Amino acid sequence: MPEGPELHLSSRFVKKVGDARQFAGKILERLPANRAPRLDDLNSRLGAAARYTITSWSRGKELMLAIKPLDLPETSKYRPEEWSIRFNFGMTGCFKFTRTDELPKHAKVCFTAVGEPACTLSFVDMRGFGRWTPTSDWSDNRGPCILQERDLFRAHVLASLEASPFSKPICEVMLDQRYFNGVGNYLRAEALHRLGVAPFARARDLLASLPERLEPGRSDLLHMCHQLAAEVVALGGGRRYDVPLDVLHELLPRDGVKEEGVEQNGLKKEVKRESAVQNGLNKEVKEEGDEGKEEVDAFEEWLQCYYQPGMKNLVDHQGRTVWFAGSPGPMVPKARKQRHESSKKADKQSVKSESSDEGSSPPEKRAKRAPRRGTKAVPVEDQAVTDRRVSSRGTAGKESAERTVKVKNEISRKTSTASNKAAGRKGAGKSTKSRSAVVAVLQKTERPSPGQRRSKRISAAARQT
Repeated sequence: MPEGPELHLSSRFVKKVGDARQFAGKILERLPANRAPRLDDLNSRLGAAARYTITSWSRGKELMLAIKPLDLPETSKYRPEEWSIRFNFGMTGCFKFTRTDELPKHAKVCFTAVGEPACTLSFVDMRGFGRWTPTSDWSDNRGPCILQERDLFRAHVLASLEASPFSKPICEVMLDQRYFNGVGNYLRAEALHRLGVAPFARARDLLASLPERLEPGRSDLLHMCHQLAAEVVALGGGRRYDVPLDVLHELLPRDGVKEEGVEQNGLKKEVKRESAVQNGLNKEVKEEGDEGKEEVDAFEEWLQCYYQPGMKNLVDHQGRTVWFAGSPGPMVPKARKQRHESSKKADKQSVKSESSDEGSSPPEKRAKRAPRRGTKAVPVEDQAVTDRRVSSRGTAGKESAERTVKVKNEISRKTSTASNKAAGRKGAGKSTKSRSAVVAVLQKTERPSPGQRRSKRISAAARQT
C-alpha cells in the first residue's frame, strides 16, 4: 500500500509533468456502471476545448491535484480551491504518464496532454480502492503529516495520549491516520525494529515519557517516523512511484525537465554513489547503467525488518501483519496467528534451491521398513494374486490384498491343525471335521457387514420376545 513517502513522490512526479506539458479537454473518468462520475461539475466549468496546467502536493496519505485554466475571463479570478481534486490511493493507486495509445488498463482518471506525441496523465488503480473527490480540503479524520509537518505531528500525538486508541498496542496505533498520518506497514515495522520497541507494548506507556521538544542528536519513535519517511524520499522512489527522468525525456520537451546527470544521446546514467549512515549501518545506494546489468533496488536494500529473512510476523487485533524481531510484547493476541512462512523454512528452501542449482542430486528416498520378526512368509501363489490386485487397484487394493493373504494363511494353519487331529480316523469323518474347522475359522476371521449385524440384532430381539 502506498504510504506517505510514495504519495509525496507521486505529487512531485505530477508537478514535474505539469510544469512541462499543458492539458486540454474534459477530464475522463473510467468507472464501472454502478459508480457515478464525480467530476461532472468540474468538467462543465472547464469546457471541452479549454486548456489548463496541473500542479500537485501531498499531505500524509492524501494527494491534492489543482487545475489552472489558461483562458479564464478577465473578470473572473482564479481560486485554486474551486479547481482542486483530492486523491486517496487505496491499495495500489499511482500516477502514470504514457502515450495515449498505451493507456494502462486500470486507468481511472485521465488528463489529455497537448502536443506531440499524444500523451495522457492518468491515475491508475488496479484493485479499485482509490478515491478522488473535487475539493480543496484535507480529510477531517487525518492528523498532521509525519513528513512535512514534523513539529505539528509530534505535538498532536503527545497532546492526544489520553484518547482511548492509545490504550492499544503501539503497532496498532501507528496505523491510525488520525495521529500517524502517512505511516503504513513498512514504516511501522522499520521504526519499531530500529529502536528495539516491542510491537505489542501499550502505546500510552511508551509515548508518555517523550519530551515535547527533542534534543539535537537524539531520536525516539516520533522522530524515527519522520526520519525514515525522509530517507525513503531521498532514495528517489525505490518502489517505482517516481518515474526516472530518462523515461520522461521521451515524452516531454527537453527544456521542460532538468537534466540531472543524464546523457540522452548515449543513453547512459551518471549516478553518484552515496554512502548513507542509518542507525550505525553503512550502506551504499548503487544504480547500474542501461547496458543489460541488473539494477539494485535501493529501497529493498534499505529495508531491515519488513519481509526480511530472520524476522517474525504476527497478525494484530485489526488483522494487519506486523514484522518484528525479539519479543512481541505483553499485549500480543492470544491466537498468535502468522500469515507468512517462518524465516527458517524460507532459509531451508533457499539452501535447497542453491544445492539443486549446483547440480547436486536430490536425497535418496527412505528405504522401506523391514518386516517384523515372527511374520509368516506369504506363499508364492498368494503373492502373485496380491501383486495383480495391487497393480489394478492401487494403494487401496494393496491393503485389501494384504488382509486377504492374512486370512488365507490363518485358514491354512487352522485346516492343517484340524486335519492332523483327525488323521487317525477313517472314512467321511475326516473330511467332515476338516470342513467344519474351515467354516469356523472363516466365521471368526470374516467381519460381518453392517446389514448382517443389524439382522442379527433383530433376530436376537425376536427370540427374546
